[in-house]
Amino acid sequence: MEECRTSKKYKSGIWYVIEYNGKILSSLIVYAIDSISNCRSIGIGSLATQLNERKKGYAAKLLNAIVSAYKWQYNINVFMLFAEIKIKYYKKLGFVALSDENQLYDNSVCMIHCSQQDKKYIEEKFKEININYF
Repeated sequence: MEECRTSKKYKSGIWYVIEYNGKILSSLIVYAIDSISNCRSIGIGSLATQLNERKKGYAAKLLNAIVSAYKWQYNINVFMLFAEIKIKYYKKLGFVALSDENQLYDNSVCMIHCSQQDKKYIEEKFKEININYF
């Protein structure tokens, strides 16, 4: 945990956690990224759950809560993340993978949660967008 507290990457975002009896069960970080034209956007990273707490839905609850809260409170309409696990997990939560031509890294899949119209626009303009938020 100390490594996270001192990391420049992790200091640049806002941490959210599910905690119970002083124990962190699941966490993620939200990063500000430039809005994509009229698409207000944020990046989500480092979604993690303690090994012995997995398969209980904590990460899904946390991610869904963040998406809902940011949509309502900040009018965010595009949520972006890089999946380093099987993408079917994120698909169940409403994320879709960008086209192969718009993937930036070999070891992760760029996925977004947004309207179909916003996805189409992002796919067309993706190479012009600076999304390097970590």
